[in-house]
Amino acid sequence: MVWHTGWWMGYSALFLKVPEKDITFIILANSQDLSRPFYHIVQPIPGFFGVLSPFHKNLNKKIQASKFAKAFLDHFLE
Repeated sequence: MVWHTGWWMGYSALFLKVPEKDITFIILANSQDLSRPFYHIVQPIPGFFGVLSPFHKNLNKKIQASKFAKAFLDHFLE
């Protein structure tokens, strides 16, 4: 399984690929909620990308932290 999540100022995305099953799940959102389980979502300060960076420390390193990913995996990998 290969997965990646992303976030940038009000937008977020989730990509999940299961090569053995030849299936891919991609979801895009006009909100930060898709990435919320994985990053510290804060409002960035213009010109400052230090301690308050949402990418400074991941909250979760497991894809199952996402309710969307968990639902996809439960449905297609049973």
